[in-house]
Amino acid sequence: MKTTKTIIRAALLAAIFAVFGAALGADKARAASVTVYVPEKYASVHAGERLYFQIEALFPENDMRRDFQISYRVLEDGKPIADAEFVKAIETQASFVDFVIVPEKAKAGRHAIEVRVSNAQVTDAKASASFDVESDFNWLVFYAGVLLAAVAAVGVSLSLEIQSLRKSVENR
Repeated sequence: MKTTKTIIRAALLAAIFAVFGAALGADKARAASVTVYVPEKYASVHAGERLYFQIEALFPENDMRRDFQISYRVLEDGKPIADAEFVKAIETQASFVDFVIVPEKAKAGRHAIEVRVSNAQVTDAKASASFDVESDFNWLVFYAGVLLAAVAAVGVSLSLEIQSLRKSVENR
């Protein structure tokens, strides 16, 4: 009878230690906050250019360095047109600047950069920021060409008018 009580006490003690050990040793990197920021200088880019952006990741409950999967996508009309991912060791916070090349096939208009940070203990933390892809059409060259064509048309018109006047003066 005494050995049965000893076995029950030992099992109970082991269960208590297991519960407390799991609670104390559990990964605490559960809360995550991620922000992404596109500096004003890069808020408008052309297709094929680099888009620079800043990522800030906060994990206040994290008590040790952990590897986090960081991925980002360039979205056009909600569909990804470029992406990249890497692993970075983060303890409680990280802030860094990175870039992605906007694909040549990107259409002019509003786009988004979406950043996602995750690991085995953290549910995905996401953030996004918008930027504009400008058209490669150079309006200044277009307007200069239209102005040059108008000046040439006026010049040709004046030249024809002067020739017509000379012929009428010679015929008198």
